[in-house]
Amino acid sequence: MSDNNKKESARNWIKVQFAKYELHQKTVEFYFPHRKVVECRFPNRKVEGEDDKYEAKCEGHGKFDVIGPNDQGLLSITLHGFASVSKKGYIFLLTQQEANLIVHNPVGAEFDFSCFVAG
Repeated sequence: MSDNNKKESARNWIKVQFAKYELHQKTVEFYFPHRKVVECRFPNRKVEGEDDKYEAKCEGHGKFDVIGPNDQGLLSITLHGFASVSKKGYIFLLTQQEANLIVHNPVGAEFDFSCFVAG
C-alpha cells in the first residue's frame, strides 16, 4: 500500500452539516470530557502502550483543518487546539459524534464554532 493510500485509510471520513470552506481554518472552542488519550495526541510525543488505558478531559480552543471531500462527499476534520489551563497542544481527528455537535456561533462571538461533548 502506498503512503498516500495509508494516509487516506487512516482518515476518519465523516458526514458534516457544514461545507469545507465554512470550517477550514476557522476557530473553535471545544470540550471533550472523556477523550481517550490515544486519540488526544500531544505534539512530538508518541502515545501508545500504558497511555491508552486512561482518558483525559480536553478543553480549550483551536482551529479546524478540513480535508476532502472524498469520492463519497465526506470530510476529514482535524482540530488543532490548546488546552485552556495547561496550554498543552492537542490534535484531534474528529469522530462522527463530535462532528454532529459542531455549532456555528453568532457573529461577534470570540470563536467561529463550538464543539461541546456532554460529560
